[in-house]
Amino acid sequence: LAMVLLAPIAASIIQLSISRQREYAADAGGAEICGNPESLASALLRLEEGAQAMPMQVNQAAEPLYIVKPFKGGGIAGLFSTHPPIEESEAPRLYQIVRELTTRADLPMPRLYMIPQDQPNAFATGRNPKHSAVAVTRGITKLLSEDELRGVLAHELTHIRNRDILIQSVASAIGAAITYLAYMFMWFGSDDESPLSIVASLAMVLLAPIAASIIQLSISRQREYAADAGGAEICGNPESLASALLRLEQGAAAMPMQVNQAAEPLYIVKPFKGGGIAGLFSTHPPIEERVKRLRQMRPSLG
Repeated sequence: LAMVLLAPIAASIIQLSISRQREYAADAGGAEICGNPESLASALLRLEEGAQAMPMQVNQAAEPLYIVKPFKGGGIAGLFSTHPPIEESEAPRLYQIVRELTTRADLPMPRLYMIPQDQPNAFATGRNPKHSAVAVTRGITKLLSEDELRGVLAHELTHIRNRDILIQSVASAIGAAITYLAYMFMWFGSDDESPLSIVASLAMVLLAPIAASIIQLSISRQREYAADAGGAEICGNPESLASALLRLEQGAAAMPMQVNQAAEPLYIVKPFKGGGIAGLFSTHPPIEERVKRLRQMRPSLG
């Protein structure tokens, strides 16, 4: 288990270390070729300022190729780089609600974002409570009542309190490690070349990614149930969140939103409808079950 958890982390550290050392070497070589280290040093400072002022969306795999990081990291970088945090003067009531909820939950105030999408939805991100953000779409502020919006924001703050983004990242790393180990076993695990052994190896390679996905989906769904329960506790009214979930599901079905598949688990409701087999592999539990559990909490919270 330790190897499964640490192998992908170690691999990432090795890749990052090599990438950084190559950047240092390229800086030194560039200074030698141009004959003036100050020219490159000055250029790097100005390029960093320019990249932060004008972030550029690039494929993550291409990021190491650029001389400076083309966007400022943190959360869903591509989305947040194009939508700066909203000021309190722009949404005073939203700030007031979040401030009240963070006080009740004993959390620091997150950065707040307004996404210009008509679909009603929301999500939270950040590696820990001190580096977190909550984003709501324009549509959710128009559709929900204040009590319902309070329930949604409490749900998102629970994700931050529970460090669910970190947990989901670890789950993804475990899933990748399971798949990787299956491939390693296929190529190096056995010298037996009998038909039965080959079939067993192929079955492992085919089934390992499915098993990894099931593990990730199970964790994602359980974290949603936990965030619902925690959100109901923070806002003090499970019915507010239950009612919001029903209205958000209807809104998402009426106005599907195209999002990066990696970001899909972050949203409070699935931003697009997946039917048939796709529904079996949903990152979100059924809304009906979520509402049922919330309404069962109602007597205990009064």
